[in-house]
Amino acid sequence: MQDLGTLGNDSYGTGVNTSGTAVGFSDHADGRLRGFIWTASAGMQEIGTLGWHTVPLGISDTGVVFGYWYPTVGSSSYRPLRCTAADCMQDLGTLGGNYAVASAMKNAGRIIGSSSLPGDRVTHGFFWPASTAMVDIGTGGDYAGPRAINDSGVVVGSGSTTGNQQTHAFQWTQSGGMQDLGTLVGNYSEATAINVSGQVTGQSYDASNQLKAFLYTPGGIMVAIPAPFSLARRTRPGGPAISRNAVLGHFATTCPAPSRKRKGTGFDHDGFSTIRVRTHDSESRFRRP
Repeated sequence: MQDLGTLGNDSYGTGVNTSGTAVGFSDHADGRLRGFIWTASAGMQEIGTLGWHTVPLGISDTGVVFGYWYPTVGSSSYRPLRCTAADCMQDLGTLGGNYAVASAMKNAGRIIGSSSLPGDRVTHGFFWPASTAMVDIGTGGDYAGPRAINDSGVVVGSGSTTGNQQTHAFQWTQSGGMQDLGTLVGNYSEATAINVSGQVTGQSYDASNQLKAFLYTPGGIMVAIPAPFSLARRTRPGGPAISRNAVLGHFATTCPAPSRKRKGTGFDHDGFSTIRVRTHDSESRFRRP
């Protein structure tokens, strides 16, 4: 473990890229949250601000930082920012409202997030393509929250349906618009990750009202990822973790003794062959063909 330092009081790391460059924010003596970038050679350096607080959320492998900022002291509005070596404080704007935040970015510079519309009662997802203005990706109801984007620019997340009665996973492209991915059953699903092949993973309830991880393949339908063994009750992807052939997440099981539960640190689907399961006093490994 390495102490990255501080710009005043406490500091918090929020992202790191494959080169080991880290970003985060620190409490400053003047009461502001100041964003920082840290490298092994230069240590912690402040990245500047557009207003009051500056909060970086991540950094790409090409060194582009994204996050959000607050315009003035006491302000309840916030806006997404982008920081490069050439332009370290770029305000990405909003879709007309007072609130917007970036949630993910790919190395090509594309950024996704959510923004309120005029009046701040409706929130849409946005796509910022690095070459033009912020694009409204829409929603069926009053809310859409993008979670991930792949190298081809396909965006996934979740949003309310028409009438705001349900929340469904979606995918969006500039050419095809928003596509409702449906649910396993019921009225809830959420997409959390997408890989280079366009496969989407997330979570949805099954017919037994158990939360299950799902896999959606382009041209197919949403299918539940099977539990690692017969006692498993829930499977859930652990955030944006899907590769070309594996989904990483966690599961929970109910053991025969009511007082004992096993909680898995991870599961795989068509990928890793070892599943590690921890109990309160032991650790077991399960292997699948």
